[in-house]
Amino acid sequence: MLRSVGLGCSGCLLLATAVGCTNLPKDEAGVRFLKEVEPETGATYYLAIPTEHTSTKRWSLIVTCHGTPPWDTAIQQIGRWGTIASEKKVVVVAPVLKGTASDQLFPSVDRQIANQERDERVILAVVDRIKPGYNIDPSRVFLTGWSGGGYAVLYTGLRHPEVFRALAVHQGNFDERFVESARPRLDPYQPVQISWGITDLLKENAENSLAWLRKQRMAYAIPQELSGTHRLLPEVAYSFFQRCVREYPWIVVTASASRADELMAIRFRVRSSPPARAYFWQFGDEAISRDPDPEHIYSQPGTYEVQATVETKDGRQYVRKVRVTVPVARIGVAAGG
Repeated sequence: MLRSVGLGCSGCLLLATAVGCTNLPKDEAGVRFLKEVEPETGATYYLAIPTEHTSTKRWSLIVTCHGTPPWDTAIQQIGRWGTIASEKKVVVVAPVLKGTASDQLFPSVDRQIANQERDERVILAVVDRIKPGYNIDPSRVFLTGWSGGGYAVLYTGLRHPEVFRALAVHQGNFDERFVESARPRLDPYQPVQISWGITDLLKENAENSLAWLRKQRMAYAIPQELSGTHRLLPEVAYSFFQRCVREYPWIVVTASASRADELMAIRFRVRSSPPARAYFWQFGDEAISRDPDPEHIYSQPGTYEVQATVETKDGRQYVRKVRVTVPVARIGVAAGG
């Protein structure tokens, strides 16, 4: 079902009938490749770092999820993304995953969810490790995946809108049962691109994932139909992420316990890009605040819907909501509501 696709790794092609390259790509003009091990999870990951990288500026990070081995691997992904890293000056990381279609044609739900949970831990741990080391801008962290990598993108990305500004699933596999746990944590303002080839055998999967996202009222579930069949096109995801930076603000509302001795006290915070210049908080109990990061002490136990109205420097206003329950048992994180 797959055509041959050059992957930027010398002598290697992605073939449906052959095992892909297992060697780290050689450094090229404008990019160097690294192999690392994340110590907390023990997972291997590969990096493409622009040779112009410096700690004096903030960098974008793209996490790319490979498809089903041996037809696609983390090494193949990082080799293919090397040109984007070099030309567009972005850091790219490809972790080695297990839930990208495993060893069964039709994996059981429990088995698949267990693999996706493992992949989620790996992806988040790798992002946390890379951010400080490569001076990553937290408002420009993106998640993409091709083919079987679509499972990881939707499971991890939709469950963590506070980490990933936008998601791009490129000709991806989809099964509604595998993303059910993401529904309570969805941010309807998180942009998600679903792309497919017009003659792609996974076209129906892509269309089903788009329909599911729209059913969940995701405001920016964006389709893109491409010419050709099942092939890896990193530039499609990169172009979408650039569009997100230009057109869609990133606004994340978080709530956390603020005092160990006061379970009714909650600290609220907004992170936004572009930066906010004014805030208006409504805490769900008739109390309000105009502080950027207010603390609020509730007088009665219960679940409250908190609304934050953020005004950016261009004068536009955006509303985000988060639910909190007091006394504090578990405080959630949300980027929209």
